[in-house]
Amino acid sequence: MPSAATIGSKTIDVIGYPCNARGRGLRTAVTAAHYLAARGARVRQLRGTTPATTIDLIRARLSRPDRPEVIACAGGDDLISLVLQAISGTGVALGVLPTGHRDDLAAALGIPLNDPRSAAEVVLAGQLREIDVGVAGTAPAAHTMFTTAVHIGSDTRLLERPYRPWSPGFPAALPAPSAHPVRIELTCGTELSTPTVIDTEALFVTVGNIGRIGGKPICPGARLDDGLLDVTVIGSAPRGQTLRLLTALAAGRAVTHPAVTYHQAAAVSVWCPAGSAIVDGTSLDARPCTAHVLRGAQAVLVP
Repeated sequence: MPSAATIGSKTIDVIGYPCNARGRGLRTAVTAAHYLAARGARVRQLRGTTPATTIDLIRARLSRPDRPEVIACAGGDDLISLVLQAISGTGVALGVLPTGHRDDLAAALGIPLNDPRSAAEVVLAGQLREIDVGVAGTAPAAHTMFTTAVHIGSDTRLLERPYRPWSPGFPAALPAPSAHPVRIELTCGTELSTPTVIDTEALFVTVGNIGRIGGKPICPGARLDDGLLDVTVIGSAPRGQTLRLLTALAAGRAVTHPAVTYHQAAAVSVWCPAGSAIVDGTSLDARPCTAHVLRGAQAVLVP
């Protein structure tokens, strides 16, 4: 694999998405592209219009003889997920240009969050790091690649909210939490391994590839390079305890409670008839939702 310096001196495609981060994705893409070009890189700007056209646009670029060696993604985790659908397994490196919305992967990798030029410098001269990629799906739908987490359950919208200092009235404003039956199957080894089956009631289940999602330490033990997915189950508890638990989680504090259990697996299946699933901001039908990990599947430029 070529060095980061060699990649930075060659061809970099910067992709933005008009619906990402209220237009900040395109502005970040333009700023980063100008910076990279001024630093000597050969830069091409791409602009997706819908998720499908974004994937098709990147695939078309990668089919050309002058394909880039880096796709720099000016967007959050949702756009990164789209880009992964096109570049996974191609040998093209991923660059991350945060926009201030859903930047959990960038935060986990130590990429500057509020400085497009500093983030572009990482794309230009950073080091290559191979990270795990999760693959989520609901048969017979197509699978979706992700780097952050999948949330399954009846209260997944609570987890998708970005962290903000919590107002005193937050607990009273929460909808009444409701636990629903779920069945979780965890496979930790080869295809011949016997899955561990958990039948319980839960508010939600998170299958995570990183520790903090939306500023919340939902999967505190998760690592991007261990070949495992971390599974956090927020189970049933009395309403008062549940509200305190969710308030602490939303405020960015790790939680310890008998209703909260942590697991690890290479592959996970979650059946939640009354729930929905969200992966990097995209909804999936969650009956059932499956996820498995591809170890070291994507090279990313990091500081």
